[in-house]
Parts: sequence; C-alpha cells; structure tokens
Amino acid sequence: MCGKLVVIPAHNEEGTIYEVVTSALRYADVSVTNDGSSDRTPEILKGIQKECLRGHRCNRLNIITHQQATHIPKAIQDGIRYGVAQGYEYIVTMDAGLSHDPEALPSFFMQDPDIDVVIGSRERPENVPLYRKFLSLMGTFVVNYSLTRSYFRFYWPIIKDCTSGYRRYSFVAAKLIKHSCGLLNLGGLIIACPVRLRWSCAVGTRSTFTAFQPPAS
Repeated sequence: MCGKLVVIPAHNEEGTIYEVVTSALRYADVSVTNDGSSDRTPEILKGIQKECLRGHRCNRLNIITHQQATHIPKAIQDGIRYGVAQGYEYIVTMDAGLSHDPEALPSFFMQDPDIDVVIGSRERPENVPLYRKFLSLMGTFVVNYSLTRSYFRFYWPIIKDCTSGYRRYSFVAAKLIKHSCGLLNLGGLIIACPVRLRWSCAVGTRSTFTAFQPPAS
C-alpha cells in the first residue's frame, strides 16, 4: 500500500481548481479527472503538475483527461480505478468547487483505519435550495431502506447523509466500487467526528463524519 490519494472530478473549474488541488496536495497525492473542460482548467492542472515535478509540492499530482464531459460519476470512477491500480491505502473523493473544504482532509485520515467508508455528513446546511434538500432526503431514504434485511423493517438513518460526495474509502472498499458508484454491505463501526465543510452556496456548513455497517438481521 502506498498511502493516501484524493480524487477530484473537475469540469470547467478554473476559478477554484488551483486552490482546491494545492490545498489537498499538502495532505496526500491527488488525482484530478479533467472531465472535458473547455476553460483554463487543463492549463492550471499542468502548471501544478510541473510544480510537483520540480519539488515545490510535497506530494504528486496525477491528471486523467476526458476529451468530452462524462459527468461526475465516470470521472470519480476513473480516479478510483487509478487509486486501486496504484495500491493506495485510502482514497478520498471530493468536489473541485470548494463545496468540500480541503482543510478537513486530515480529519478523514485520522479516523479508525479499520473503517471501510467514512462519509462527511452535513449538518445544518445554509442557503441550500429546497429541491436539493428534498433530493438528498429521498436519496438517504432509498439507500437506508435498501440496507434493511426486510421489506417491512425500517432503520432511520443507518447512513445519515448518503448523498455527500466527501468520502474516504479503504483500499478494499475502493476495489468493490471501481466499476460502480454504489457500495453496500461493508462492515464497520458507526463513528462521528466534527468537521467544517465549505459550500459554494453555504460557506461554513458544519458536518460530522459517519462510517456505517448494515443492521443485524
């Protein structure tokens, strides 16, 4: 195993990509999937990569290029595949638009090493559109219901914030999801750790980390 990797999908993020990537590089290697960007995102990434090669950064930057936009799931999958192929012990997925605060990365890496999935669970989000809250609520309901052992048994919530994209995967978990964006039936303890997330529309949202396991039958 070769340490920690941060996977970042990016599409036309020239306004934030430099800050996000250089901040993340302080804590881990980074793999950015340039998902068909038509702005200066590719140019900025190449500049950061040169800084890494010259020893100006303490970690490495890998760039995956999609000639056309494939949307976030495919961009994340390709980054995770790279991480698995390179044998990274932990892989964190995060947003390129400063919705996720790179300074929270150490909190992910400090969690129990035996946990397969750590999810940045958002609490008291500010200025989030109502439709986004509704979609998150419904996504959380569907995933939690799918984890129950019976059609008529409800546990609420097993996973508090299923739609949060700020996550840490173990190598074992990453191997399981490298061909899909879903992840079920992984063991682990339920834990929480305070952290602050930055949203493009709700700066300073307070969150916790949550790892999960399916309920006993």
